[in-house]
This record gives sequence, C-alpha cells and structure tokens, in this order.
Amino acid sequence: MRLVRDFDVDTLTVGVVLDPGFRGLDRTELWDFLFWVVRLASDEGRLDDDEWTARLAVRGMSKPVLRWYIQRDPEVQESWRLLRRALIDNWTLSKERIILLERSEWYVG
Repeated sequence: MRLVRDFDVDTLTVGVVLDPGFRGLDRTELWDFLFWVVRLASDEGRLDDDEWTARLAVRGMSKPVLRWYIQRDPEVQESWRLLRRALIDNWTLSKERIILLERSEWYVG
C-alpha cells in the first residue's frame, strides 16, 4: 500500500487516499489499513479526535468497502472507535467462527 498525502487537516477536503485503498480482501490488508489510519491521525495530532479519524478512514476505502460502510449505523460511521471495531469484526474470523461457518449448510468452499 502506498500513501498519497496532500490535504487540509481541518476539513479533509483534498486528496488523502491510500493507494490502492482498503479493498476488503483479507485480514492482512485490514491491519495495514488500520495501521495507516492510526499513523496518519497520530502524525497530524488528531488520533484522539474520534470523528476526524473516522472521516480519514473513509478516504482510504475502496468501493466494495464503502458499500459495507454506508450500511453501518450513523454512530459507527462517525466514530473511529466504533468503526475500527466493526471493521475488525467484519474482516477477521476467529478459528471457532471459521469452523462454524464451514459446518454451516450455507458454506460453499
């Protein structure tokens, strides 16, 4: 992943993108994305600003992840703490959850 950084810190109006962006492919890509968000927010002294950091995260999401994002409750969309938890819950599966999924009648794999 490559960070492209050129923006107004207060408004996030100009191009902050993560190239190629978080595409939701796997757990490794998720952790790289979370690291990017935390690092950039920390560099800008805004890591404690929950809403600002959530807006920053949206700038690094690709279309498939944005589709997932817009289906979240507004509270999740506006809070980095809640958004981060939702991303982790959605893109990481525990060993127990994988076993249950594979035993499910709906599993195709």
